[in-house]
Amino acid sequence: MHHPRASAVAICTDCEQDICAPCHGMDLRGFAVCATCRAKYEPAGTAWETDGQRWTPIGFARTARDIIMAPRTFFMRLPASDQWLPPAVFGVTSMAVGLFFAFIWRVRLDDELLAKVSATPEGMELSAEAAKFVVFAAIPLGAAIQFVFHTLLLYFALKIFGVMHAKLSHVIRITGYASAAYLFMVVPPLGDFGLGHFLMIMWLFNLEVNAVRWFYNLGFWQSMGAVLIPFMFIMTLGLGGG
Repeated sequence: MHHPRASAVAICTDCEQDICAPCHGMDLRGFAVCATCRAKYEPAGTAWETDGQRWTPIGFARTARDIIMAPRTFFMRLPASDQWLPPAVFGVTSMAVGLFFAFIWRVRLDDELLAKVSATPEGMELSAEAAKFVVFAAIPLGAAIQFVFHTLLLYFALKIFGVMHAKLSHVIRITGYASAAYLFMVVPPLGDFGLGHFLMIMWLFNLEVNAVRWFYNLGFWQSMGAVLIPFMFIMTLGLGGG
């Protein structure tokens, strides 16, 4: 279309039209796409990674909004990049915020919970207030450990399902930005029903399934299976924040 005299070197995996050498390119999955189709999914970049808003609260909020509002299409518009640090920081931050509020709501439902978890072991000179500080300070560390655990589980699950070319940096981008779902845990429970926790699980699962399908061209059930493995481990071990 753009270079009628140029010979075709590939077929676009999106529109199935011939691609000449000048228009040839690849998406994040490594599949051939023409310049027109690539432009449909080529974003300016997430606000969290874009100059001017990079690593800022505004960049964080805008990226979280984009992820939560478009769980089916966000990863289609994620820039092709091996950068793992921005999504990792984004993911751990989202998890820490969600886990913090989840603990706050649990305390509201159980007046004695904070006293139990901050009980000073016998023989230690640690005030109750200091013990409470330690409990809350441990949440970011717990979020980081949970993020690493979740990422590695998904990485190896993809290998089990035959995605041998899966790169750890790309899996970090999936789990990092999908962790925006943890922000739903800011929502208070309805009585004994953890509404925020329920929304977090639904959005996180949806985000990761769509990301795996797009990144690795897996079928729906294969994607479900790959994502379900880390979910089963996390929920079984009680790491979901509920």
